[in-house]
Amino acid sequence: MAAVNLDENSSGSEISHLIQSLLEGKKLEKWQRYFCRMANIFVCCVDRGGDPLTEFGGDPNEVPRILKAVNKDQLQNMLLRVSESTLEDQAIETGSYPNLRLAVVTAKTGNKPVLSWLICGVLSDASEASESSDVLLSGFENTLTEREFENAVDIVRNISEELICHETAVLTIEAEKRKSRDCEKRMKAAIKRMEALAELVQLLENDDAIEGAMIRVLGTAGRFLDISSAALCQVPDDASYMHIAAHWCNKGRKWLYEGESTPPKPFFLRGEKVFIVSDSSNLTKEEQEELKSLNIRSIIVLPIAVNGSINMYACFMEQDRERSWEVEEIKFLNDSVKILQSVLTRRSQKNSLEGFYSSLEAILNQVEGAVYVEDLITETGVFTNRSMHSQFEQELQDGSINDLLKQQSKEEDGNSEFFLESRAKWYRLSYTRIKWIDGNPALLYILYDETEKKIGQRKKRK
Repeated sequence: MAAVNLDENSSGSEISHLIQSLLEGKKLEKWQRYFCRMANIFVCCVDRGGDPLTEFGGDPNEVPRILKAVNKDQLQNMLLRVSESTLEDQAIETGSYPNLRLAVVTAKTGNKPVLSWLICGVLSDASEASESSDVLLSGFENTLTEREFENAVDIVRNISEELICHETAVLTIEAEKRKSRDCEKRMKAAIKRMEALAELVQLLENDDAIEGAMIRVLGTAGRFLDISSAALCQVPDDASYMHIAAHWCNKGRKWLYEGESTPPKPFFLRGEKVFIVSDSSNLTKEEQEELKSLNIRSIIVLPIAVNGSINMYACFMEQDRERSWEVEEIKFLNDSVKILQSVLTRRSQKNSLEGFYSSLEAILNQVEGAVYVEDLITETGVFTNRSMHSQFEQELQDGSINDLLKQQSKEEDGNSEFFLESRAKWYRLSYTRIKWIDGNPALLYILYDETEKKIGQRKKRK
């Protein structure tokens, strides 16, 4: 955690003063909204005693369902463990459903908890890892992958540390009348970091061209660090060359690969870990020569994973001097790249929408039951699978299928069982509210023929 002026001897009144300052500026509510929008998560901030500082944030239509699904005792135990630990500042656990993740992030100063974030997320990729008999939490529009949830928790932790650091610095400077230049420097750096991160978070809410988003991330980070240049490099599998997806140069700087469309792949584009060079003393002779030929004195390289695979690297380069990268600078770059990674993942998902519809159609056609999807705006059917066509052809033709399903579904999510006299059959109906391919709200109905099961049960009772 970044150094702050509160220490282990900080009194409860000093920490309470810090919390009050955050509440008065509504900074907690502002960042909570950013966190929820950033990764489709549900978040609440509590003080060191566990009392809420903000209302539970997220999609207002889905917050009540999340609160109902969360095991309060489990979340309380996680909060108690992390708050009292001297080694642990965050924890992630599986909730009462295989695809429900709970996390607690505690911001501390001098090993004393200041505030904690309670985070919930519904995973979209947990069905493969769970047992077939496990019941998944379904019907949520706001979901994310396991890796996106972990990244979101990391970003919440890092921003919370910066938030406490910044607010503490401001309070200390107000009390001591700016008597220390060093303290003033830290305050300004913290403000710049916060402003830069706030600017980058806004990328998650717009639909500008992806090339512009890439350059904006590189430029914001590059200007904040005052480095020579930055680039996003794509490396095809087993290739000896690379593509420059985007690059940025500081004022008066010339691009390293001017005029080269596919320059040779440098040695530092490799692996899944952050690569840092402050000076060349730990490099081989060949690597030193390569950096010298590129006129690079110091560099940080961060891998970027999109849809589970690393095919891009963010490079931040210094050409004038050997630079000793500070921990806060590395953390800032890591957060910036994670935001870019979220933007790239969302755009990738958007571009694959047509392919997703074809895959969804194939999946629903393999479902055992009869599937019917109704657009809640137009109140018309937008999808029926093969089983629905074969079993309810007449009802689909005369339009009575809508009335039949609505009579048996009283809410937006649930199950019902009924006997259809016209067919002399028993049916089980499952229905849930979803967001359809075109973005409109819809109801997904699945009808299962339970007649043979009912007959078997009666025979068994006799």
